[in-house]
Amino acid sequence: MQIDDTKVEQCANEKELLEKWRDFVLTTDPDCIVGYNITAFDLPYLLARALENKISNFHLLGRDNDSEPDERGLGTFNLDYK
Repeated sequence: MQIDDTKVEQCANEKELLEKWRDFVLTTDPDCIVGYNITAFDLPYLLARALENKISNFHLLGRDNDSEPDERGLGTFNLDYK
């Protein structure tokens, strides 16, 4: 599929998709990742799927990558808000 000014990545399975997303985040090093309900659903869901697919270091996406995520999958994603 061709979409102007867009790179489309094709993946054979969920594991490959999650690995490519992890690598993209690590490579681009965004200052923040924004989304509706991202802290209560999106990031914990992605972490759960990564664990299910046995993807290593998926939780180390933030800049403070020396700690384990909490029960919701949060922590090293640098969700620094009050």
